[in-house]
Amino acid sequence: MHSALFILFYILVQHFGFAVNTTFEKVQLELLNSQIDVLESALKSCVGSGQFVGKRDTSLDLHSQIHIASLKLRHLKTALTNCYKWNKTIGIESCTQEKPMPCKPTCVSNEDLKSVKDELKAGLKAITSNLTTLKHDLLHQDWDKHTVFKFTNREQTTDYFKPHWSLAGLGAFTICMQMKTIKDKHSQLLSYATAKNANEVEIFLYANILRFNVGRQGAAIDVPKQLINGNWHQVCAAWKSVGGLLTVYIDGTTTYHTTNINTGYIIPQEPGAMIFGQEQDAFHGGFEASQSFISGSTTGVYIWDRYLTLNEIKKCPQSASLYSWGSGPKPLVYGDITITYENLCP
Repeated sequence: MHSALFILFYILVQHFGFAVNTTFEKVQLELLNSQIDVLESALKSCVGSGQFVGKRDTSLDLHSQIHIASLKLRHLKTALTNCYKWNKTIGIESCTQEKPMPCKPTCVSNEDLKSVKDELKAGLKAITSNLTTLKHDLLHQDWDKHTVFKFTNREQTTDYFKPHWSLAGLGAFTICMQMKTIKDKHSQLLSYATAKNANEVEIFLYANILRFNVGRQGAAIDVPKQLINGNWHQVCAAWKSVGGLLTVYIDGTTTYHTTNINTGYIIPQEPGAMIFGQEQDAFHGGFEASQSFISGSTTGVYIWDRYLTLNEIKKCPQSASLYSWGSGPKPLVYGDITITYENLCP
């Protein structure tokens, strides 16, 4: 019975291996030492007594401590596995017999087994809680309102970021973003696709033309040439189904205004993929290198579920009704995008 308990615990512990970036060496060492403590406790219960991995030398540098802790953890896992095999082989009724095996089990009463079980369950619960907190922290690392995604200077189909955002069911929206680039080419700023329509919502630049599409209808808008001068610019597009009203704001100025852009249209209430830096010709795919956003950066993306007027457009919005940059889960980042920081807004 106790052998099965320890085997189950060992399998559960195995599922909590957690790799972290070297920036988080202290966290990695803490996790290794937590697992060592739990496995050593389990091994002591299996064997009966003993010191198995020795004391920790905190005078060493973090890298050395992590290396030693990893070796200790590997040693404990091997020893514990052998002990489980031993107990399973001879059974509790033979536990007093001498056997030439890696470890010698002891007879354990039901009360002792329950006590050990409760202690190990409590330890596992604490580790699980710590891992949940750490995963949350890591998910949000490098992600606040000052985060900038910087793209490479080569055409490709691998570099883009994908926030966990949806436009499903909207009959009006406003999208604002800060961007800069020096490339006078087709540059996809935003692409929102569904399984039925890969071009549900698009915003892209081509030379001094800004193209906006919603539901495969849209407009080509002349924009100032200085938009492609390597400096930061705010680009906003506000659209609503009623009257098909579309207004584009560049750096806080109304650059374009029209009506009858897909009047009466509602974005389908179905799963969608929002991608920055690539144009989707299929749901989350169908990228073409010639349409990739390069030699530029993106930050400060905010989305509202309504049409905003010029008086409501702010260079540094604090929040938006749907999605706000630096809030919520960090976007998924693909390819060679570099994460940097710029304090464009206080």
